[in-house]
Amino acid sequence: MNKIEEIGKKYPRLTLLDLRLIALLDAAPGLSIREAADMLHEGFRAVQERVAILSTGRKRRKGRSCYGMVTNEKSFSDRRERSLALTPIGNELNNQLKGTEQ
Repeated sequence: MNKIEEIGKKYPRLTLLDLRLIALLDAAPGLSIREAADMLHEGFRAVQERVAILSTGRKRRKGRSCYGMVTNEKSFSDRRERSLALTPIGNELNNQLKGTEQ
């Protein structure tokens, strides 16, 4: 079984946008949702929804749609914005995608 199939079995609801977002946050931690959406050429709402699922799930409910891969904290510079970063789980997935498992 190749790496993509393994990741698909472990995280069956991940989308291509999720993987692109994880790679972006690895390269540029601390982005806001709007900045990430602009860099990915995606809509703000689409990225906002995926961030919610990748962090704590929709409406912060723990469950199947929660992966805990992204932190979504208030920005220090502007309390109206959120600052995104990868958690250890997100870093692990990103390393698997890059082929540098640790």
